[in-house]
Amino acid sequence: MIDDTPQSAPAHPATFDALRQDIRDRFQGLSPHLQRIARASLEEPNMIALNTTQAIAGQLGVQPSTLIRFFQGVWLRGIFQTCRRSTGSA
Repeated sequence: MIDDTPQSAPAHPATFDALRQDIRDRFQGLSPHLQRIARASLEEPNMIALNTTQAIAGQLGVQPSTLIRFFQGVWLRGIFQTCRRSTGSA
């Protein structure tokens, strides 16, 4: 018998430190453009948390769709909430 029960998605990191470690752990497997976004997420979290998609993409030299793809990844679904919590802007 085949088990077709949907597997639960892994929970996003609960803290900013856990999120940063998750990004570091996955960094080498990312494309160059996604690495650029990951690096900015680690080095400039306020810029990521407080700007629009268009502004962030422009500053990083990537397409907005690449930025969206990065942040919609299963392992980063909570980045905006986590970043905003860390900056006190939630």
